[in-house]
Amino acid sequence: MKVTFEISDIQVLKVCALYPATDEQTEAVLAAVHETPELDLTTKCNENTAFAQLSLSVCAYAVSVIVDQKKNERS
Repeated sequence: MKVTFEISDIQVLKVCALYPATDEQTEAVLAAVHETPELDLTTKCNENTAFAQLSLSVCAYAVSVIVDQKKNERS
């Protein structure tokens, strides 16, 4: 199953604010994000133990959304 997230400029700015990024660095990050229309994180999450739980967490949320949709269809 494929799950898609749209990442807004505000979210990118919030992430940049968590780091000591300069305005120039933040602009460069925003430009790189705008130049990247799609990014598959599956392999990165599988290879990096620090992010191993990310795909499991997204899966759990996706399954809960699907279950909720199915419940609403039956109601």
